[in-house]
Amino acid sequence: MKKNQTMTGMALSAMLLWPIAAQADIVQRQVITAISDEPDSEGADVLTVAETTACGGNQLRMKEGLLENEDEYASLRPGVIQRIRDKTPMIVTLFGCPVGKSGAEAIPFARMITGCDPSACADGKARLYLDEKLRPQVKRRAPYFLVLPLPKAASPGTWEVRIIDTIRRNVVRISGQTNAADFVSGKMVGGYSSYDMDGKIESQTHEDE
Repeated sequence: MKKNQTMTGMALSAMLLWPIAAQADIVQRQVITAISDEPDSEGADVLTVAETTACGGNQLRMKEGLLENEDEYASLRPGVIQRIRDKTPMIVTLFGCPVGKSGAEAIPFARMITGCDPSACADGKARLYLDEKLRPQVKRRAPYFLVLPLPKAASPGTWEVRIIDTIRRNVVRISGQTNAADFVSGKMVGGYSSYDMDGKIESQTHEDE
């Protein structure tokens, strides 16, 4: 992510620096439609969800000891089952997308599953929250977000990036391409543009692939 950091330092140097987050927030409204009858090989419950997750696919996992909910797992699981019956939306926060995994190992783990308040439930898009250096950041401190999964770009092995301001959610601050579908494990490639708060181009830069 070194090039990402350099890019943002030049294009957005006026932004306040935020502390580095220890973990990411990939947040999405989901309607959970099913839960596995038995735990998987890692002892996790596999949930089927209505919307495509940030990692692709329609499954995620929750496991006792990994969830950061305040409720005990023994009481949380029945609550999830009741919401499946009621078709009630929930907010799901993922740890991240497993990189280089396949099959069951590619199903992401949930870090938190909570109720869905109106301000957080406007749509079913998955959002990865970022700091000013484009590193994963907790939602409450993040100046930017990125909607996942990323659409494929024209060049093979690249994905389109549109980094959006968390305050003015109709304003794209940086656009370009990355060489990793999850964004976090890759870097910007080719050209990218940065924009001011009015959506006007501030700078355009070329990155060597």
